[in-house]
Amino acid sequence: MLYTINNKKEWYNLVKNSAKKNDKIILNTDLIFDADNINFKMFINNNVVFDGCNHKILVDNNSSFEGLFELLGGSILNIVLDGKNSILNNSSGWIVDNGSNGTINFCFVKGNIYDNCGGIAGQHFRGQITNCHFMGDINGSNSGGIVAGNYSLVNLDQQLIIESCSFNGYINGKNSGGIIGSFLNNVVINKCFSSGKIIGEGSGGIIGSNNMCIIKSSFSTCVILGYCCGGIIGKNNLNIIISKCFSSGKILGTSSGGLCGCISENNSKILIKQSMSFGDINGESCGGIISLQSVQNINFEIKILNCYTTGNINGSLCGGIIGSEINDVVHKNINDVINIKNCFSSGKINGIQSAGIFGNFSMNLTKCEIKNCISNYPLTIGMDNKNFILNNSDKSDNYHKIIKNWSEKIWTKKQIFPSLLAFKTNIWRNYNSYDSVPELINGTNFDPSLFSFIYLVIKCVL
Repeated sequence: MLYTINNKKEWYNLVKNSAKKNDKIILNTDLIFDADNINFKMFINNNVVFDGCNHKILVDNNSSFEGLFELLGGSILNIVLDGKNSILNNSSGWIVDNGSNGTINFCFVKGNIYDNCGGIAGQHFRGQITNCHFMGDINGSNSGGIVAGNYSLVNLDQQLIIESCSFNGYINGKNSGGIIGSFLNNVVINKCFSSGKIIGEGSGGIIGSNNMCIIKSSFSTCVILGYCCGGIIGKNNLNIIISKCFSSGKILGTSSGGLCGCISENNSKILIKQSMSFGDINGESCGGIISLQSVQNINFEIKILNCYTTGNINGSLCGGIIGSEINDVVHKNINDVINIKNCFSSGKINGIQSAGIFGNFSMNLTKCEIKNCISNYPLTIGMDNKNFILNNSDKSDNYHKIIKNWSEKIWTKKQIFPSLLAFKTNIWRNYNSYDSVPELINGTNFDPSLFSFIYLVIKCVL
């Protein structure tokens, strides 16, 4: 059955009498819900489709807003929502509330976020979110520009997929991120980006704190300030894969990294490949790619393959790829393995016990191999134990000798430093050399300055 909404009365009719399985709801007008309007959350489930047709919904002066919809198995698309002077509560998102699942497409939201809330969806959301954009400020912990987070390790088979989404704004809060706040399991992020400024411990340009995630073809231009922060992920837990991503914003904070902040769990496995960071980094124990500040964690495995950094790094115990700290704790019966292969850093590095690839690390690793790597500075500091292997790696004077074995399917070698072919594909633009910053295409570069007019622009295009 097809329902149409032409005024608030018809909206409230569907709030009281929910649509049935496979029904479709179409919004034919702009709506305003102010402080006098209560109980207007609509229930969408059983494959019901709600199409906002790019009409604008204004939530004005609502001090306890908990999401426009409760979504349990349906689809929501084409909504422009402005949360003017309203406050989002109860771990909700502006579009859907806490605990929802389903599909959300082509939604644009402007508003502010506080603790445990999300720009599009609240906590524990499962399903898929595509082509959604949030513009606003996040002042609170465990919050995200698209999804708040998930604190449950149950139902690991229920995946969250976020694709072609963006955040633009200001974040001030612990474990918060431009796309997701704190998420504990099974998330895939593809072709997303964030811009603005982030302040807070354990926060990141894409994700704040996370377990079991895959992030690919995504980037952040955010300026980031805080302990254990990262251009892509803040705190790194358990199984993480970052592929074909980059960050370009400046980072200021102890134990932070151009892509990843510190490791916070035992038994972590982290793979970072074909990725890069461009921003300058200032702070102790920082790395151009990742920080290993939390060295008392054991049984970790880190692989950094075909990555590079161009930013300047200032601070003691820092590294062009990995930064670390002095640690007098001696572990026994551990299995800590680090593999850095086909990587380089081209920026200036300044600081006591800092190095071009790997800063000071006094812990007795099971194995650490640096292979085919380049820097303008000494590659390592403090690597004198028998399990450390430096293989075909040197200062950039021997550049051509070192990169001869780099795969021609991954790198172009016709410049002072090579560039990654992955960023010359049809989803990126403006990447012409190793030090040029690419952009996503395919409509994901949402211009927040157009927000107040976006619903009119969309209507004209359609």
